[in-house]
Amino acid sequence: MIPIAMKIHGQLLLAAALALAGSFAAAPAMAQQAQADCATEHSTLAMRACYARASATADAELNRTYRALVASLDAGRRAKLLAAQRAWLRYRDSHCAFMASESEGGTLEPVQRAACVLETTRTRTRELRSALPAR
Repeated sequence: MIPIAMKIHGQLLLAAALALAGSFAAAPAMAQQAQADCATEHSTLAMRACYARASATADAELNRTYRALVASLDAGRRAKLLAAQRAWLRYRDSHCAFMASESEGGTLEPVQRAACVLETTRTRTRELRSALPAR
């Protein structure tokens, strides 16, 4: 016979596992791709570290692409790009805070935010790359 405390503990663990699985299943498509990049990690701490590394790489690529685009523009278009990029940074941060708020206060909140930042940064890099003049 299993003591009642062990039964409740087991039920809580099962409920937590189902909630965790549901959070990943309910994540938006853009975050799901980014999550796949770090899906082999076995803890939220490891996932966060994985996303930090991937985001650093993605951010460096975004900056390289941005600098190349800036170098190809006249002063007027450069000013417009600068304004757009500043607005995009505010959008990215607000958007990802919203997307992660489904897990607000939980251990998955920073993971979901990091996944969103990564994928949003990759998307922005593709957008800027498409604006580069053909070589």
